[in-house]
Amino acid sequence: MNTLIIPVSSIEHLSGVIETSSLPHEEEQLEFDEQLMLDREAYYQDSQY
Repeated sequence: MNTLIIPVSSIEHLSGVIETSSLPHEEEQLEFDEQLMLDREAYYQDSQY
């Protein structure tokens, strides 16, 4: 039975890469949601007149 031994540093590096790669996407999603809200507000304001 051979157990796979992974150095802690490589695990930390891997999690660091995953964190940094997922951050920009979350920011993009946030900006997209904000833009959607602004568009929706503008649409409602236009339709009120």
